[in-house]
Amino acid sequence: MAFSITEGKGSMLNKYPLWKNALIVLILLIGGLYAAPNLYPDDYAVQISGSRAAYTVDQQMLNRVTKQLQAEGLVSKTSELNGASGLIRFTDSATQLEAKKRLAVFSVITT
Repeated sequence: MAFSITEGKGSMLNKYPLWKNALIVLILLIGGLYAAPNLYPDDYAVQISGSRAAYTVDQQMLNRVTKQLQAEGLVSKTSELNGASGLIRFTDSATQLEAKKRLAVFSVITT
């Protein structure tokens, strides 16, 4: 006994209406778009900003904070200015959390 997937002239029979197939494709596209951020790796960083709008972070302040962290044994991957705030990136979450603790103490000392 032989089974055949095709009937008639060799074309597959689609037993569902076009709108149902289109709806499934649309839902899959939306699900893929929703899940896309999970494909990127985590970025461990600490953001430094002024406590008020009048206080801004400049390159000198960012360098001072980076040197202070390096003196305490916390090596950063990169540091950059983003407008009025600074961003210091780290390689792992343990270093990020330790830097956050140390910078909280450092900000009390510098103000």
